Amino acid sequence: MKTVIKRHQEVILYLFFGGLTTLVNLISYSACRAFFDFNYQISTIIAWFLSVLFAYLTNKLFVFNRRDVKGQELVKEIYLFYVYRVISLLMEMLILFIFFKKLQLNEAAVKISAQIIVILANYIFSKYLIFFKRE
Repeated sequence: MKTVIKRHQEVILYLFFGGLTTLVNLISYSACRAFFDFNYQISTIIAWFLSVLFAYLTNKLFVFNRRDVKGQELVKEIYLFYVYRVISLLMEMLILFIFFKKLQLNEAAVKISAQIIVILANYIFSKYLIFFKRE
């Protein structure tokens, strides 16, 4: 069992922190909608900002263990993280626009489904395009 956990530790940690990031996103989104009566787009942007900040720190420190990055490489890493998160934000906004706004499907179901797609995309971006070990 320990061998399986060790072998899949990165994915397990990513899913764990991805779940927490999703929770940060959903709570922020819901708070913006319920307490501040912001529209779904503004709520999504605020939730995105807060969850990306949380995701960067947890991905860097705990999932991909990139504590040794400094200087220009750190700047590039942060830049790439935000660029790819903007791409996934646009994906989420498009999904919400099509399935919630236009097709008028259940907002909560669409939001949760969009988050699952975003988590998968963000893992691929992070593992292969942002936090990979540079030689």
